[in-house]
Amino acid sequence: LYLSLDRETLANDVFKGEFLPSYTLLPADIPGNNPDAALEGGTEEALALLAEAGIDPASISIEFAYRNTSVWTTVAQYLQAQWQEQLGITVTLTPIEDSTYIDWRAARDTTPFNTYSGTWGSDFADASNWFNQNWHSSADHYRDHWENAEFDAIIEAAATNTNTEERNQQWSEAEALFIQESPVIPFMRGQAFRMLKPWVKDLFFQPLLSLVHL
Repeated sequence: LYLSLDRETLANDVFKGEFLPSYTLLPADIPGNNPDAALEGGTEEALALLAEAGIDPASISIEFAYRNTSVWTTVAQYLQAQWQEQLGITVTLTPIEDSTYIDWRAARDTTPFNTYSGTWGSDFADASNWFNQNWHSSADHYRDHWENAEFDAIIEAAATNTNTEERNQQWSEAEALFIQESPVIPFMRGQAFRMLKPWVKDLFFQPLLSLVHL
């Protein structure tokens, strides 16, 4: 699913550059981000992996649940078309009303599910806000029930490491492991667009949470 997704077309053509294509989890402005962690290959490699595993794509049927908003409806329809056309699998779309989405996700703690949409943005500029808060086995923010002891050990060590260089290297290793395991599939990042009158001076645009400080 990761390999067969055309992120460039989704971000640049479908959304006209409103978003940026994303192949890894940590944003470029978060220390320790590792763009080299991206998986290499495309649809051809994805089909080869299925064949190697002895899986007939026609036998695969997945459900994709998503927030019933205009953006996520467009995303869901694009993913459905991509995966069905490129891989030959069946994708069923299940919209969830925005007002009930959080409760629906919380219920996945004990209720089986297939795949669903999600988002995350930095509360503060540190990789721990992404990895430790969401994917440490004791957190499981997205109820994906993914656990990896090696990953846990790396991010635990990084969170308390006072050596910046070593810490960033640990985050980089954690991201490589995370993307290889693929408990989630990163595919798109948001951007903030602002218009400013030319005579306005000293306006600070905070990169996190899109807050404007006056």
